[in-house]
Amino acid sequence: MLAFMIIVSIVMVIGITMMFLLATKKAYKIEHKIDPVPTESAGKSDNT
Repeated sequence: MLAFMIIVSIVMVIGITMMFLLATKKAYKIEHKIDPVPTESAGKSDNT
């Protein structure tokens, strides 16, 4: 019973997130930001 509720909640969260990303069309931008952001922060950390 508890496991079923947990699975349902996880599926709902993922579904809502995907719907939000698709609705705002930010999913495409986020994919492009994943690579540059860690590189920039890593470079800043090394310089500091």
